Amino acid sequence: MHDLNLAVQSMRRHPVLSVLMVLAIAAGIAASMITITVYHGRAGHPIWWKADKLYAVTLDTRDPDTNNAFSRLARNPEYPPFQVTYRDAKALYRSGIPERSVMMFRSSRVITPQRNGEKPFATAVRVTTADFFGMFDVPFLYGVGWSRADDDAPAPVVVLSKYANDKLFGGQNSVGRSITMGSTQFRIIGIIDAWLPQPKFYDLNNNGFDLPENVFMPWGWTEALKLPSSGSTNCVRSNAKVGSFEDLLTQDCVWLQYWAELPTNEQRERYQRFVDNYVTDEKRSGRFPRPLNNRIVDVDEWLRMWDVVGDETRIQVAVALMFLLVCILNTFGLMLAKFLKSAPISGLRRALGASRVDIVRQHLVEVVIVVLRRSAGAAPLGCRVERDSCREQSAVPRYGRQPGTRCDSAVAHQPRLPDVCHRAGAFAADGRPRRPLPGMAHRQASAIDVPQDAVGPAWKFARSSPPCGATGPAPSWWPLRLPLRSRSW
Repeated sequence: MHDLNLAVQSMRRHPVLSVLMVLAIAAGIAASMITITVYHGRAGHPIWWKADKLYAVTLDTRDPDTNNAFSRLARNPEYPPFQVTYRDAKALYRSGIPERSVMMFRSSRVITPQRNGEKPFATAVRVTTADFFGMFDVPFLYGVGWSRADDDAPAPVVVLSKYANDKLFGGQNSVGRSITMGSTQFRIIGIIDAWLPQPKFYDLNNNGFDLPENVFMPWGWTEALKLPSSGSTNCVRSNAKVGSFEDLLTQDCVWLQYWAELPTNEQRERYQRFVDNYVTDEKRSGRFPRPLNNRIVDVDEWLRMWDVVGDETRIQVAVALMFLLVCILNTFGLMLAKFLKSAPISGLRRALGASRVDIVRQHLVEVVIVVLRRSAGAAPLGCRVERDSCREQSAVPRYGRQPGTRCDSAVAHQPRLPDVCHRAGAFAADGRPRRPLPGMAHRQASAIDVPQDAVGPAWKFARSSPPCGATGPAPSWWPLRLPLRSRSW
């Protein structure tokens, strides 16, 4: 206590130097927390427990001329187009090798609310096949998805997101009720619980950190309603002529995302041979002029190909760490100047019988106080920026907030996650989301159960939270070997 009292008195004797030291190191810590928070949000693995089972399928349908517009604009021209044509997707979907297959695209429809006084509004729609929900472990709050027979019919059914259900029906169980999209009525068969994979790996076109769609509808409505794509569409052959929706279905224009679930290496090898044989057969009819370049890549490789993290984010982290180093060196200089200025007082203490150890200990206590004060000053700023970045959807957990809810619910307090998950029954023993038991609301782990004064480093909060009970190493594609918290619960 004597050393503590001397340290406080020393800081009061030199208030300007003390404030400068605190501000210098607090600025460096805050800048580092901000950039690392953003980095962790962008580098998170959205479905790491199935990373070696899910595969994106790409086919190289481009012209042989490597100087065409599509290849020139591509960042990595050696990669095939990241999407597939309608004709190829239909052919691949007939294969029985994958455990699940999904072909899909993003569209947009206008919903007419049934409640009086509400205006129609446009919303994003995911047109997909029935395996989408099982393949990507989409959690359901109410109801279920549709079957493959509903894809073929097509059945007038839809699945809504939790946000859309809250907006249209006030959060009630709306399974069995109907909504009107365009001029067609659709029956609601399922409501998805809070689900926000970041990055949105299953469709990285346009914005990899965009929100999932609010409405999911069967694939068969693509042709029935001539649904346009609101995503990316590229005609990769110079002879492709598109003048109507029917032309889009037959020409070499890529606009669909295709995924396959292949649990074993044997299935993957068989599927690779199937895709190569299909392309070889199509070559006889004049398609696929380039050498075989069909790629079936897992989620890790898919995120690498898209370069989701980006060089800009890595540079920001490096600059922030160098800035922190500069702040630390400046603090060392200020602290040295302060101690030298206090040399007469230290000499007086030595003359009164204090040892060198006593003088060093008193200085160390003062250093500790400065460190604690500047850390306390940096933490609120870093956490504040983390919450702001949550609002921008750049660093949120996999089961984070939906629009219209408190941003604080996206900050997962890790030590409480197992209790919250097991109490809510959100996950099975193998870590996969499971359907709720009858009469029990299916809730994902969030800070709803966390006290508002919970404090911790912002960079820890920004990582996508794994399912309870799940363990495993950090993703192999992690570009910067920054400290990672353990995935073991």
